[in-house]
Amino acid sequence: EEALERIRLLLYRRLVDVNQRNFSHRVLNKMLVDSASVCFCTTTVACRRLFNDMWFHTLVIDEACQVLESESRTAFKACLEAAILVGDHKQLGPIVISNAASESEFKRSLFERLVSNGHPFIRLQTQYRMRPEIAA
Repeated sequence: EEALERIRLLLYRRLVDVNQRNFSHRVLNKMLVDSASVCFCTTTVACRRLFNDMWFHTLVIDEACQVLESESRTAFKACLEAAILVGDHKQLGPIVISNAASESEFKRSLFERLVSNGHPFIRLQTQYRMRPEIAA
């Protein structure tokens, strides 16, 4: 609630009349992202111009095993101190339609590459999503 109020105040101060100042959606989006403490988006959105020259302390990629390595790397263009990849490298990987790309290991996720190269990872002991109470 406090963050929303700050955004409302910021927009009110800077955009008394959006039409008079001729602000674009890009400028409004940049203002909102700049004032945010947390930003959720896809890896595709993370590589947009909106995030150029931005600094994030931590990047979290959910379902990282289903994201192509090249797509994961686009999210790393922002300055980071830490990255957390969440997923299961033994389950569904990225979907690649091109046979040539598949044969050249382009369909590999960054998560899978890190695990196969011996990077340490933590496996959860309990899968909460498929607990009987939830699955019923």
